[in-house]
Amino acid sequence: SNRQSQPQQSSNSNTSASNAGSLPSNNSSSVSSQNGGRKVRTLYACVGENESELSFEPNVIIANVRQSREPGWLEGSYNGRVGLIPQNYVQFID
Repeated sequence: SNRQSQPQQSSNSNTSASNAGSLPSNNSSSVSSQNGGRKVRTLYACVGENESELSFEPNVIIANVRQSREPGWLEGSYNGRVGLIPQNYVQFID
């Protein structure tokens, strides 16, 4: 039974490794900018309420923006993070 708990641990570290693997999203984000990611300029400061929301200052540019699945929210990358952006806090510039 000891031996059986070990494969589970390695599969756990696998999932966290694949999460970490998605962190350096610079490669994938430059790709996604080619297939339709847009740029927005922020109008107001925003403090993200959780991990999935971006925090930003007014008048900064956020790239690779696309519609998210949540109505009223966009998804974009800023400061090396990818997260949700309230749509009424930004305006599209391209």
